[in-house]
Amino acid sequence: MTTEIATSGYRRLEQLYEVNKLFNAFASVDDTVGKVLQVVAATLPLESALLVQATIASHTEITVWMCNDSAPARLLAARVRAVALYAYLVGARSIEALDLRVRAGSATLPAPRDRRISSESRRFIMIPLVLARGMVFGALQLEAASDLDRDDVEFVSALAGQLAIALDRDRTRRHDVVRRREAQLSQARYESIIDRLDSAFVWEADLESHRLSYVSGQVERICGFSCRECLDQRNWWQSHAHPDDRDLLDQSFARALSERGNRRFDHRVIASNKTIVWLRTSVRLADVPGETPRFQGLSYDITAAKAEQRRMQEQVSLASAVMTHLEEGTLAVDLDGSITFINDAATRLLRCSGDGTLGKGAVDIVRVVNRDGEVLACPLALAMRTGAVARSDDHLILRPNGSRFRASYTAAAIRCEGDVAGAVLVFRDITERNATRASS
Repeated sequence: MTTEIATSGYRRLEQLYEVNKLFNAFASVDDTVGKVLQVVAATLPLESALLVQATIASHTEITVWMCNDSAPARLLAARVRAVALYAYLVGARSIEALDLRVRAGSATLPAPRDRRISSESRRFIMIPLVLARGMVFGALQLEAASDLDRDDVEFVSALAGQLAIALDRDRTRRHDVVRRREAQLSQARYESIIDRLDSAFVWEADLESHRLSYVSGQVERICGFSCRECLDQRNWWQSHAHPDDRDLLDQSFARALSERGNRRFDHRVIASNKTIVWLRTSVRLADVPGETPRFQGLSYDITAAKAEQRRMQEQVSLASAVMTHLEEGTLAVDLDGSITFINDAATRLLRCSGDGTLGKGAVDIVRVVNRDGEVLACPLALAMRTGAVARSDDHLILRPNGSRFRASYTAAAIRCEGDVAGAVLVFRDITERNATRASS
């Protein structure tokens, strides 16, 4: 008997060694665990084996291995028992909460030669699969063909310990694969979104050399250079910056680094076709723990906006030149009623200084009164409020010094893209004209 026990113990050690080799070369649950069970069945005849484990997809998977001659009712009873015990181990609210998925293992267990069962409870054993952190992530249930003794329980416990390590290692590997795949998909989605920006490109650059380490695809549409051309150049920014903007570029990089804030500036680059492209660039220092600090930037193409701004400035300059030389007084206000423009004729009529008038409220410079001296509603405010043109030849304009003159005036709202943006007042002194009419 002693010799048989020693021989059995030696065979069990050999089996554990063989099992350890299989787990170290873990391929999949179905393949590896199936082979392990074939080894175990050589000394521990099995009716069935069930592996229950929580998956990274947040459901519970049960893999079932059985003998060729296992009765369906017996297999169902083993499965019901395994599910109930596992639900208890993990503290599940209900069986339904486990979201069970059952699949059959491809390996078949050898049919036991001798079935000797005295107690149903003594032929089942379930060992929880526990991580070092104490979390149960699975369980292994074996149904033996005969009653289990103490040596069997110790053997199965050792087997379950190796299985837990192998499964945890495989789970970690698959988690890493999923995370890498998700990170790659996330990066691909990000780059896809960035590359679809109509008028902007994003980029990253080295702190010292300013060499680009990343640039989105829209740089080619905006500046005419491919991403590879931009990345291959030692300092793409300085190589293609407008000569007058190179210092501005260096200063902006330096301030973004020293102040660790976001710097925004307008500058020019020379495109591949030698045309000038205006960019509005925002650059900031990206200093993420564990990563190399770098510049991150976003550059918008504002060439069209700059051209429109230049055109409008030319129009404003032309309009200002025309209005400045008009004999009629002209002044404009913004929505707050502050004077934004006044021509020479207006300053002469109102006897005030042009430079000292800009920015002041129109009600302090020009007021309209009736013949009795009563102050009337400001025609500029009236035009902005109603949108209607206000005209009169019957009122007087009160100067800042208190004197007044008979005036003919027109006030109208100034509109920008359909919205009221201010108002303009055009007026002239008609005192002499009225006196001439009266004498005649």
